[in-house]
Amino acid sequence: MRIAAPSVLICVGILSAACVQKSIVPTSFTPAYKSMIDSKDMTVVRNCAAISSVSAENGLRSSVVGKRTLEESSFPAQDIAIQGDIVGWVKAGANEMFNRAMLKTSQPGAPSVKLRLSDMVINENVHVNAGYDGRITLDAAIVNARGQECWSARKTGASQEYGDHG
Repeated sequence: MRIAAPSVLICVGILSAACVQKSIVPTSFTPAYKSMIDSKDMTVVRNCAAISSVSAENGLRSSVVGKRTLEESSFPAQDIAIQGDIVGWVKAGANEMFNRAMLKTSQPGAPSVKLRLSDMVINENVHVNAGYDGRITLDAAIVNARGQECWSARKTGASQEYGDHG
């Protein structure tokens, strides 16, 4: 028995339409630090480099950090929220990077590092799978033992991904 090409195309079209996301709901996530940097890309500091501590602050204005949209639909965009220990997540990331750079992180009398998560934006576009893009902004400062700020900077990082929605 021979199946006609148009019949196969119709079946593929019906199956594809069945896989398309029909609606979306708000979602939230709990951040978890996972280092994705290769050790060969890390800068290792001199063995005399040290800080006394790392502190972090959540400077986000809201737990809503993004929007989910349904591609090719008039369905309203839904919120993406962050929950959980945001300060712990920022500190874990910093401590991991400092440890990998061989920076001593508990030297009494050394300067301290203060971090502030000041912005996070995530967008998810849902269809069969989903496309993601995100941006995070972190303010950092080095403070000496007398409490004077010696250095500060704002750094922004971005990422894109494609995969399962949610």
